[in-house]
Amino acid sequence: MVDRSNRYDGLLLSMVGLLAIVAILSLTGPPAIAQVARSREPHILQSRPAPGHRPVEHGRLPRPAEPVLVDSSGRPHTREQVHAVVERVRVRAGQLVRAVDRSQGENGAPVLRKALTLQRAVGHLNRQFLRGEDWRRARASAASVVAAARDLDAVLAGEQGAREIQTVWQPLRRDINQLAAIYRVPE
Repeated sequence: MVDRSNRYDGLLLSMVGLLAIVAILSLTGPPAIAQVARSREPHILQSRPAPGHRPVEHGRLPRPAEPVLVDSSGRPHTREQVHAVVERVRVRAGQLVRAVDRSQGENGAPVLRKALTLQRAVGHLNRQFLRGEDWRRARASAASVVAAARDLDAVLAGEQGAREIQTVWQPLRRDINQLAAIYRVPE
């Protein structure tokens, strides 16, 4: 049979010590706690956090600082914010392809080719995010999206396009311009 009294003795001493501390603090009251917190000696209770310490909120560990990209206007963007823009561009590029396909028919082959090129470029950029690649170094992919959008814009400017295409193209163009600003790609 194993003697477990040593383990229980250590546990008992720890509990007795903890109860003694609680009893002393409850008898001395809040002024004694405040005095310990204000003293200059290091104690468990301190009124100010150590330099560089970030407080824990609601029982959660502090999150490390997220890496950011600073756009051409000086505004920082996190990975989630940039991916939200990429996702909007991806969805709207798909809507544009469907709108061009519906409204242009056989005469819209050049516009459809440019729209599909844009959709592929956005898909490549989106896959970089989904694979977890360094999103801050995706400038080349963002530049190919902007270049494809520029080509599509030139084709759409010469076309008497349907209203449905322009309705989808305008918000997509704004999002692509935002993406260009984030990655500092000339528009």
